[in-house]
Amino acid sequence: MAYCLIARVLNHTRVLLVVFMLYLPATAMAELLTLEDIYEKLEVEPTGDMAVELAIHYKKYAKYRKSKALALAFSANGYSIGYSHKASSELGASQLALSSCEKWRVDSGVGGQCEIVLLGDELVSPGAIIKRKVNEATPAMVWRVEGTGGALYLVGTIHALKPTLLPLPAVFDQVFAQSEIIAFEMNPILATDPVRLHAVQTLMAVDPKQQKSLYDKTTRKPLKGFAKNYDLRVASAYTVPAVVNAMQVSQLKMAALGYTVNTGVEMYYAREASKAGKAIVELEGPTDAWAPLVNLPMETQLLMLRETILQLETLPAQLDMLITSWLFGDAEQLYAETIKSMSLSAQTDPDLMAVALEILDKRNQRWMEKIDGMLQAPKSSVVMAGAAHFGGENGLLALLRKQGLNPVQLTWGGDDIIQSSAIGD
Repeated sequence: MAYCLIARVLNHTRVLLVVFMLYLPATAMAELLTLEDIYEKLEVEPTGDMAVELAIHYKKYAKYRKSKALALAFSANGYSIGYSHKASSELGASQLALSSCEKWRVDSGVGGQCEIVLLGDELVSPGAIIKRKVNEATPAMVWRVEGTGGALYLVGTIHALKPTLLPLPAVFDQVFAQSEIIAFEMNPILATDPVRLHAVQTLMAVDPKQQKSLYDKTTRKPLKGFAKNYDLRVASAYTVPAVVNAMQVSQLKMAALGYTVNTGVEMYYAREASKAGKAIVELEGPTDAWAPLVNLPMETQLLMLRETILQLETLPAQLDMLITSWLFGDAEQLYAETIKSMSLSAQTDPDLMAVALEILDKRNQRWMEKIDGMLQAPKSSVVMAGAAHFGGENGLLALLRKQGLNPVQLTWGGDDIIQSSAIGD
């Protein structure tokens, strides 16, 4: 079991996403949802058969208290609804609801894709709704830098996406096609490489009995609750460091919301680069990002695990913010929210701010050696890294500007965005 868990979290580029979303102020429990709340989230006012069907299904859905999920697809030629209330876990309910919705959609010849819009009593923003607010003139999370050799492109990525957030911006394909060298934080295709797995397993090796003895009651209780809701064995949690369990908790919740690494930016372009025979460069080794986390004091790791579980209800809203900032190419806003959430956590445990600096600023500085090399290479190249690495005083864009370079942001359609300058500058 430990091996499987480690394999799932080996792609350490997800660490940023997890840390960013998990440390947030607790919010009050949401009031009972109404159909009007759902319509507002969908930005649609169903009429006719759809309104009737949705009202009937939601009335039944609202009565259930166990793990449940509701999926929906709608397009110009119809709609499809699917829900589940008999699964033993949130993830199972999500998968069954999507399966039911997809069967109805295919049988009825309805266009579009099914999405989870309700997980338990949490509203989930459909990816299609978020994405339809952008167009070819929208700033993308993409920059071009002219080096002494070929052009260097920087693409801010999201490591896990919903299928409805695809296809990716056209400019992503453009810079990929123009680049002969593709750089990732780590090559996601190699995530299950036996040599790498062994290195990570060695780093994360713990004594299960000793690990269990370190879990206090305030951590065991929420952990047991989460494990029950996701059909997990609590005993498996003691076979890896507590911080790894925090990551696993977040990833399972994201999966239930419809986000997967298989549809993430890095996985897609790593596969494309492999097929095209492009050179793939890694900015760091398989254990570089994990080492500072697994070596944190146990008290800090347990705090991260507790906070992760107790604040999962904030995850849908945080994902909305993250995806919106990414789609609109707003690196500074995304970074600011990241640091804000980490700062709030640091008030509870100062070690968490050190983690933030390690995950963001220090890694950026280490990556610059390879990025500088690509700037001097005669071939054009692209760096695809987590979007939270781009903003801030020590972000990749700022580090390049400190070298006298001028990163130019591109639009979704691939055009340059010309920044206006004040008179006298």
